[in-house]
Amino acid sequence: LPTVIGSRLHSKGFWLPSKLNPCDDPTRDSPLRLPACSSPGWYQGLCEVPPNFAELDAFVRHVYDFSDIPQLSALITLPNKTHCDEPADGGIGGTAASKCAPSCRSIMGPVADAEHISGATVPSLPLPGKRSRRSKRKSKRAFDHAPISASFASKVFVPGPVLLSVPRDKFLLPLGVKRGGFVPTGPGVICLFSGSKRWAKAMLRKGAPFVLTFEIRESTELWSQDLMSQPVRKLVEDLIAEGAVHAVGAGPVCASFSTAVTPPVRNSEFPAGFPWASENMRKKIKIGNYFCTWCAKLFRLCNQCGVICWIENPAPSWLWRQRCFARLLHKDSSWSFNDCLGSWLVDYCRFGTPWRKRTRFLHNFTSLNDRTLCFREHEHVVLRGVGPGKLMWTSIAEPYPYGLADALADACSFSVGYSKPPMNYSIDKCAAHACKHCSKLREYDFTCAVQKYSPER
Repeated sequence: LPTVIGSRLHSKGFWLPSKLNPCDDPTRDSPLRLPACSSPGWYQGLCEVPPNFAELDAFVRHVYDFSDIPQLSALITLPNKTHCDEPADGGIGGTAASKCAPSCRSIMGPVADAEHISGATVPSLPLPGKRSRRSKRKSKRAFDHAPISASFASKVFVPGPVLLSVPRDKFLLPLGVKRGGFVPTGPGVICLFSGSKRWAKAMLRKGAPFVLTFEIRESTELWSQDLMSQPVRKLVEDLIAEGAVHAVGAGPVCASFSTAVTPPVRNSEFPAGFPWASENMRKKIKIGNYFCTWCAKLFRLCNQCGVICWIENPAPSWLWRQRCFARLLHKDSSWSFNDCLGSWLVDYCRFGTPWRKRTRFLHNFTSLNDRTLCFREHEHVVLRGVGPGKLMWTSIAEPYPYGLADALADACSFSVGYSKPPMNYSIDKCAAHACKHCSKLREYDFTCAVQKYSPER
């Protein structure tokens, strides 16, 4: 109490609105919100008995660069001999001659010391006092163009324990890079619900050092890629929190979110699904709702960790009308990231497909146009019913067009610095080039199948 009174500290009451305070959710008959982010791996190690500091040490070494920090002996450099014990000619009076000789650090000066310690060329500092405008401009230009120490200019990437725990044969690597003895040289990319991996392979061509893909159809007994599994989801979250990746892309399953489902299983009154749906459809609804909530949480985690992220689904999908994504897009929500949110609305036919399939990409970078829509100068294949090879048309149209995957990879690589945009680059030019490429290779030649369906505008 004396310390509080003597320091003139005063208490101040404050309150939080219920929508900003997750602790109020149970008292307001609201579902309890998920944590803002997952606990890092090093924190879980500290919770063990006895505490495990290995992961915390690895995290600190990864975040902080100690190469330019001098040793204590370099900072405190004392002279071997001083002249304090030698009296001056004028006696032991308080004359300038009787003062101690300066140490080695004083002789070198602060600028020389800094240059000796860090190895960087530091501009000389002007003495205090009045200066002319010309001298001010000169000193300012000198600081602007002063060279920087190499370790600060480009930090050396140190793989964390979570990234090192991933088997080497699970990395998707650029052409020419051997898997044996592969060590990540920089943050890579995560592709969730990867499917055909067209975007993942495009990212490798744009300069990504590696890509980790997660597709349930490629799961094995030793390496599960099922994102319904808690350990797999935790691995993805820990990789993002560890700084092992620069970009994350996800196209969650839309089996129950699609408006093409007949009969419909969602409406505006029941956006989370009809309670009276069939048992098989209820399972799909549950999986879709789960992935929807987790992807929204992952998007928030990427924003907090400075990782670029995009989430894709058809434009009319019910995913965009779920509460978690509505909260992301709402201005007054505590989940909102309106200052960095972007939305790319694109028609697949602009990249050479015979179907339109308008799709929305929710992202947190600024390298994409707002819209790349159809010119309405041709007819479209209706994605309904069975198509060639007795496959559903929705399954045939599932993979991203190659041109769209390249355009999306370009936007991501420009944002993270894997590559630089060429002169006069635009998404429209990429789309025009993709249309010519598809027409030459006849990639989507479904002439016999198109005649079975009435085209739609």
